[in-house]
Amino acid sequence: PIALELPVDPVTAEDGRVYNRADIQQHIDQSKREKDDGSDEFEYRDLKSPMTKEPMGPNLFPAIQVRNSIRALIQSGAIEGDEGNVDQWKEVDDTRTKAEGGELFAMICMSNLYVTGEYGIIKDAA
Repeated sequence: PIALELPVDPVTAEDGRVYNRADIQQHIDQSKREKDDGSDEFEYRDLKSPMTKEPMGPNLFPAIQVRNSIRALIQSGAIEGDEGNVDQWKEVDDTRTKAEGGELFAMICMSNLYVTGEYGIIKDAA
């Protein structure tokens, strides 16, 4: 990962690598440019993988298996609180799980994370 921390919202980029969504999206957005044809559309110029420096596309795909593997490693004790952002990861994962289960307070907490862009969650532009 670009940030060298556990990805809170892991995604697979077109280079086949897993990154935290907020970090790789920031990298992708740096190559976003308006098209020269006068339209309101954008294109990605010179977008390269931050790991290999090879050209890559801007699409990101959820890495659910990675998130589940990180959860299992944390729950088993293989990764502990002193390493990376484990406590932060646990808090976001617990809140996300409760929100997906319909708990209103957890939904509000997750929406606040998207508004503020905290804890490695990508800030919602809306």
